[in-house]
Amino acid sequence: MPTPKRPPLIDAPAYTLREATRLTGISFGALHAWSHGAPATSRRRGTPPIIQLAGNHWSFTNLVEAHALRALRKMHQLQLEAIRKAVRFVEEQLKVKHPLATVEFKTDGVHLFVDKFGKLINASQDGQTAMREVLEQYLRQVVYGRDGRAARLYLDGERRLIVIDPAIRFGRPVVTGTSVPVEMIVERFDAGDSIDALAADYVLSKEQIEEALRSRPKADAA
Repeated sequence: MPTPKRPPLIDAPAYTLREATRLTGISFGALHAWSHGAPATSRRRGTPPIIQLAGNHWSFTNLVEAHALRALRKMHQLQLEAIRKAVRFVEEQLKVKHPLATVEFKTDGVHLFVDKFGKLINASQDGQTAMREVLEQYLRQVVYGRDGRAARLYLDGERRLIVIDPAIRFGRPVVTGTSVPVEMIVERFDAGDSIDALAADYVLSKEQIEEALRSRPKADAA
C-alpha cells in the first residue's frame, strides 16, 4: 500500500488555534471567525471561512494569510464580508489556492483585490490608495520560495531580525540567521536574566535580544 504523500512544510498542520493566536497576536475570536466562518441560524445565513485550514490545525500558509487579513482589518470600513468576496475573486482570477500567501498576490493580486474591494464598498480613490499601501507594506514582511509560495514571514517588518520559517524549529519564531527560539529568550528574560546576559549566552547582539522581546505578540481585536 503506497505511503500517503505528505504536504509541503508550509501547508502542514503545525499550530493549534491558540498557538496561532499567540504567534500572530490576533485575538482567538477573530482567528476562529476567519477560519471557521459562522454557522447558519434561523435569523441569518451562514458565512464560509476566509482562511482554509489544514484539517483542524493551522499551517504556516494560514499564518501568512492571517497577517494579511489583520493588515486589512486595521483599516477603517473594511467589512469582513467584502474582504471575503474580494479574496474569493482574486483566488478565481489567479487560479491559485491561498492567494494571500503567494507571489502572484504581490504582483497582480493586490491590484485585483483593491479594484474589486473598492467596487464592493464604493471606496474613494484615496481609500483605494491607502489600502494598496497597507498591503504593500505587509508584503515586504514575506519572502517567497521558488514555487511562488510564502516561505518565510518576518515579524518585525523591514528590520528582519525575527522570522517564522516552517523549516526551522517547527515554524516557531526564531532570531534570523539562527535557530534560537524567541520563546526561550522571552522566558529567560521573564525569569530575571538580563539583556546583556542573554546576548552573551546566545552570541547575539543586544538589538537582536531587544527585538525578540518586542516581537512577543499581544492579541488584538483584529
